[in-house]
Parts: sequence; structure tokens; C-alpha cells
Amino acid sequence: MEIIRLVKPAQATLVPDPPEVLTSNTGWDTISHQEMLKDIIAELHEYDTRTSIFINPVANTLNQPSLQVRTGWSYIQNLMLPIIEPTSKLL
Repeated sequence: MEIIRLVKPAQATLVPDPPEVLTSNTGWDTISHQEMLKDIIAELHEYDTRTSIFINPVANTLNQPSLQVRTGWSYIQNLMLPIIEPTSKLL
């Protein structure tokens, strides 16, 4: 958030990964992190920053339209995991 406070970008995507992770492998649990997301998104809106959140495409997250109203995100991005794992036979 410190960088966002300084730069005030047009859009920010919130991803639930610690800084040392190279790539995301999970999305937000928007139900258990609702209050935290609401506070962060409210701060982002103070900077006129559109907000996207990275979520897992599970029913309890996607079927919560009122959650968007309560937290205020502008867009969602779904985590897309591979359908099959690559194997040495396929490579």
C-alpha cells in the first residue's frame, strides 16, 4: 500500500500473496477477509484508484454479488489453474 499511496495509480489489483511469492496460486477468501478488503478498497477509492481483486472461482465467492457492494471492488480476476498437469511424456 505504501507504493500505491505514493504513485496513486489508475487501477490496482489486490492479490493475497506475500511479497516473496513469484506468482499467485490462490485468490482471496472474500468472506473471511471482507472487512480488511473493505478498508483497503475504501482507501484506494480515496486516490480514485479502480480496484480489481484476485479470487478463486468457487461458488461461495462468485455467488455473493452483495459482497461486491459491501467491499466496493470494481472488477474481479479469477484464478485459472491448469486442467491437466504437464508430464514429461507430453513434453
